[in-house]
Amino acid sequence: MRTKSADVTKGRVPLETLLKYAEDMAKYNAESGKTMKDLKSGLGIRECSVNRFYSGFLRLHSSDKDEACRKQRWVADCIEVMLGETDTGSLTMGELADKIAIALNTPKLSSEDRWALYELCFMLTAQMRIGLDDSFRIIEQTTRLGTPDEKEPWSLYNRVIALRHSGRTDLVKKPEIDLGSGTRVSLKQILGSVEVKDNCLTEKEILSLPFLKAEQFVRSCQLAKHHSGLSPDGQSLELYLAQSRFEEMVRQYNGNDWNKKNTISEFAESLTSQFRERTEMWGLSRNEVIQAYELCYEFITLMADEASCEGHESLMMIEGLDSCCDVDAKVRAGRSTRSRQRRSLQGEGTPSEQ
Repeated sequence: MRTKSADVTKGRVPLETLLKYAEDMAKYNAESGKTMKDLKSGLGIRECSVNRFYSGFLRLHSSDKDEACRKQRWVADCIEVMLGETDTGSLTMGELADKIAIALNTPKLSSEDRWALYELCFMLTAQMRIGLDDSFRIIEQTTRLGTPDEKEPWSLYNRVIALRHSGRTDLVKKPEIDLGSGTRVSLKQILGSVEVKDNCLTEKEILSLPFLKAEQFVRSCQLAKHHSGLSPDGQSLELYLAQSRFEEMVRQYNGNDWNKKNTISEFAESLTSQFRERTEMWGLSRNEVIQAYELCYEFITLMADEASCEGHESLMMIEGLDSCCDVDAKVRAGRSTRSRQRRSLQGEGTPSEQ
C-alpha cells in the first residue's frame, strides 16, 4: 500500500527562509494592486519565461542565492542539451512545453532520446518542490529511476555532463527531432504567431506560484489549453473531461487520490522526491516507474498547446505494457466492453425475424 503525500513543508524549509519569504510577500502585497486574472486563466503561466517561473521555487529549496543560481543553470543546461534552446530567459513555459510535446511525438524517435526527454519532464517537475532535500541528488533527478540493470549511456545527466566538459554542443548527442512528414520545420515558424509576454506575472505572483493549489494550476492551464474555438458549453465539458482524465491519471499512475488541498509544490513532491524514496525503501515495478514518468510528462505539458500534444502515445503503450496500465487505453477498453454488452442485450431482446 502506498502512503499518502506528506506535508513537504514540515521540517524541510528553514525558518529564516520562510520569514524572508513572508517579508517579500508582504512587500509585494502592499505595492501591487494587480489582480491574478492572468495567472488564473493560465495564460500568465504559459507566457512566463522559464527562468522567472522557476525562480520562486528555487529560492525556497536552495540554501542561498548562489545555490539557486546553480540550479537555474542546471535547468537551462538540461533544456539546451535536449531541445537546443540556449536562452531560458526568453523561452516561455508554453514554448518549452510545446517543444517537449513535439519532440516526444516525433516519428521514429530513438528509445534513448525518448527516455531522456521523459527524464527532462521528471527533472522539471522535481524543481517545483520547495522542501530542502539534499539527499535527492541532481543525478537522481536526471537518470532513469527503478531500472538499475539497464545501461544509460545517454541519460539526461550524462548528456549535460558531456556538454559541460566539452563546452561544445556539437559534441553532445541530441535527439533527432522530426516534426512530421519527413520535413524539418523550425519551431519558431510554428510558434511565430504567439505573442510572448514575459512579464505578465508580477513578482508577487511569481512568489505565490509554489503555494498555488495544484487543482487551480491544472484547471488554469487546461483552460488556456482547450478554450480556443469552443462555445461556453463545449468549453465547460472539455474542461470537465480534461480535469477528470488528469485526476484519474494521478490515482492510477501515482497511487494517491487527487488531493484538492495540495499545492503545486506538494504535488511535485509526491511525483518525484517521495517516488524516489519509495524506490529506495521497497522498490517499484518497471510499470510503476514508467507510469510516474508519464504523469510528469502530462503535468509539464498542461502548459503546452493542445495541437502540440496531438497523437501522443504514452510510454506505457510504447513499451508494450498491458493496456490496463494506460488510462486512455483502459477507458477505450471499457467503452468497447460496454458497447458489446449493449449490443448483446439488444440482440437478446429483439424477436428473431424470419
